[in-house]
Amino acid sequence: MKTMKNNNWGRDAGTDERPPHIYVVNGKEHSKALPKAKRRKLPKYVKLFIAILGMYLLVLFIIGSYQLWQLNKQMNALELEQKSLLTQQQKLTEDMESLNNPEMIERIARESLRMVKPGETVIIPAASANKQ
Repeated sequence: MKTMKNNNWGRDAGTDERPPHIYVVNGKEHSKALPKAKRRKLPKYVKLFIAILGMYLLVLFIIGSYQLWQLNKQMNALELEQKSLLTQQQKLTEDMESLNNPEMIERIARESLRMVKPGETVIIPAASANKQ
């Protein structure tokens, strides 16, 4: 009578157990491991083509990244210029609105153009003696 050693390889005791080195294929037991499926080797020209394609794609990626970096740099510079121009536009708009004020027009006419109202006399200070 054969006695079986109770090796439990993740199965219930008492079932048809086989040690891990026995394989069943199509109902037949094999004691040797099945041969690995042969892998087809790629010809050298295919490997070379894949390597060249990979290098080409890497160069394209590097060039694209550089162009993207330059465009981002240019965009940041343009945004700064836009902020500066908007500030300048706001200042000019305020100046234009102030020039529509009659009091401002009168002040500019008196100071720059030396205009006077009817009945007023203009007093021009004499040049100082130091400016000869």
